[in-house]
Amino acid sequence: LLKSSLLLGIFLLCYRFLLSKETFYAFNRYFLIVGLMSPLVLPGIIFTRTIHVAPLNVAQWQLAEIGNLEALPTEVPAYDFWQLALIVYGAGALLFLGYFIYQLTSLFLYLKKQDFYTENGLIYVEISGVTAPFSFLKYIIYDPQAHTSQELQMILQHEQAHARQLHSIDVLMSRVCCILLWFNPLSWLSARYIKQNLEFLADSSVTKRPFSSKSYQLALLKNATGAAVPQLAQSFYKSFIKKRIIMLNTTQSQNRNRYRVLVLLPFLAAFLWSFNVKEETRVLSNGKTENSSTSANPTLYFERNSTSDDIREIEDYFKNKVAELDLKISVEKRSIQGEILSFNVSAKYKEKRQSEFMGRFSVNNEKSSFLYQIRYLGDGEVQFINLEEPNNSFFITKNGNKAVFDKTKMGQHLKDKAFRFEIAPTTTEPEMEALAVKLKEEYNVELNYKYLFYDDSGAIIAVNLEMKDLRNKNVSKLNLKNSDGLGTIVLFRSEQGTLGFKSGGTSSATSTHSTMSTRTSSTTSGDSSNVNTNISMEAQEKALEAQQAAIEEQREALEHQRAVLDEQQVRLEQQQQEMNKAMQEQRETIKKRREIVSNKTEQLDKNVLYLLDGEEITKEEMDKIDPEEIESINVLKDAEMLKKFGDKAKGKDGVIDIKLKKENEE
Repeated sequence: LLKSSLLLGIFLLCYRFLLSKETFYAFNRYFLIVGLMSPLVLPGIIFTRTIHVAPLNVAQWQLAEIGNLEALPTEVPAYDFWQLALIVYGAGALLFLGYFIYQLTSLFLYLKKQDFYTENGLIYVEISGVTAPFSFLKYIIYDPQAHTSQELQMILQHEQAHARQLHSIDVLMSRVCCILLWFNPLSWLSARYIKQNLEFLADSSVTKRPFSSKSYQLALLKNATGAAVPQLAQSFYKSFIKKRIIMLNTTQSQNRNRYRVLVLLPFLAAFLWSFNVKEETRVLSNGKTENSSTSANPTLYFERNSTSDDIREIEDYFKNKVAELDLKISVEKRSIQGEILSFNVSAKYKEKRQSEFMGRFSVNNEKSSFLYQIRYLGDGEVQFINLEEPNNSFFITKNGNKAVFDKTKMGQHLKDKAFRFEIAPTTTEPEMEALAVKLKEEYNVELNYKYLFYDDSGAIIAVNLEMKDLRNKNVSKLNLKNSDGLGTIVLFRSEQGTLGFKSGGTSSATSTHSTMSTRTSSTTSGDSSNVNTNISMEAQEKALEAQQAAIEEQREALEHQRAVLDEQQVRLEQQQQEMNKAMQEQRETIKKRREIVSNKTEQLDKNVLYLLDGEEITKEEMDKIDPEEIESINVLKDAEMLKKFGDKAKGKDGVIDIKLKKENEE
């Protein structure tokens, strides 16, 4: 969101100072649209920059024996500011989105109720009393009686320009941008600039026709304070009258002024370089080798983007440099982009009795990435470590004169490899990068650091460290700051699996003996040079029992919830049956009442007087009466009884007197 706001600000500054006073409005329209879409698109485009670092100097990073280390608990922060900010942002976005949907729906409902006619693909709606004509999408709304003939022609041409050029799409896009960046005043300013430029564009299309600029300006001023119109529509009278008149009298700009926008390119390049470049650190990539000071054999790399030449370099190394065996990598399938989806690895030992590749191992990685670190260990053994997915690593070992591919040995090899490294007070950033690469490649541990600051002498005074064990996702963190220098920082993982940091009197550790992702990190003051406490098995058993109890409680809660839902379903079915029964009874009652009315009327001749609450009605009107509203029906044929109706009943053969229920009756 912050990157989008910054990018939007760059475009608006360029428009405000370079283009806003120019008269090529169509060009400005496309520039503003690009400026509107760029903050939504460009922040998501990430470029990867690979940094190759020198091999790690093992003389500096001494690997020492690991003692028993203490696992310390984590202090959980009271609240997360960014989570609160995200909630506030989401609430604001939903509020503005709801208001936008309300406006859009109200406008469509308003237009749907009106009479209209179409002409040349546009929809014209004539509404009496609309003093401020406006347009939306293909609709043009106006009052033909409120304007003179010449004014009406100019108004219609102005609104036709809006409708034919689909200016409403620009307005809707700007509102969507305002919803996503509602907290940024620049997004609302951008929407204003877009709407203003659309009015300039429509004005220019009218003044090109046989109308004088003066008469058009007078028409604008006539109702400069016209009635309100929908916010999503374009109005002839309501929009930027003063600015429009100024632009109507502005001299046509020269085309060369458009090239001013090229000033924007360096700022965009600086933005992309600063915020959209992800740095990836590697010792060497693809088929090149990494010389290690701890071994005479180099490390080779094989990944999804490896080319045929990269694979050939790996094969040539084993063919020319390794005396015991040859290695062959066969790509079975590549994607359209050239990425390796599946491949086979085969090997043969260089003995007189064997001339063909006997061993074979197939790997299918269509759904995941891979980066294999290949290292020859001697005695006919080759190690393939998948740095992306360690579980897909494997060994090539020798059995007689045959190559055997073994994944179980690799799993044991990666299980709990202990390490201890020291970060010296004057360690440089490239050396930190090299250490991070070594930890990931050799120990399957990811080291991240940030806020790394040095004093004038080159000593570290502040750093935030985080180690993540990629096997079980456990994390240990350490945040240090001291203007006098931090001293030596120790990174370790013990044979028991304890992962953590230690620096003078401050330590941070986390236990890896858990199937769940346990994140522990803390700081403790005091002398911690001798930490001799082990994590007991009893504590682990209690933690496991607590997990099992929690799972059992969840299962019981789910069963209770299922029983409640079943009970609710039974009640709903009963209510549905009762409602169906009541509706059937009501239909039968109405049917019977209709039959009563029909039977009574059939007993009379056609010369009948129909009365409804004392008022004379026709037979057709009587047939339309809802039987539910009738309280009583009296059918009279006796001549003596007809006399009480006076002249109304003269010459009639009978009277049907209907009384309706009162309003307050059920």
